[in-house]
Amino acid sequence: MRSQIAHAYLGLDDEAIWDIICTDIPDLLPALQFLLKAAMENGA
Repeated sequence: MRSQIAHAYLGLDDEAIWDIICTDIPDLLPALQFLLKAAMENGA
């Protein structure tokens, strides 16, 4: 996704991006919070 946004391959589909924001990112938050907590506990 980053590559498509950075280089605008074939244009960007606003609906597809909004769908990713609404569905995929919320699912990632718990994993990211876990990784951040683990990093903080390990002195990173």
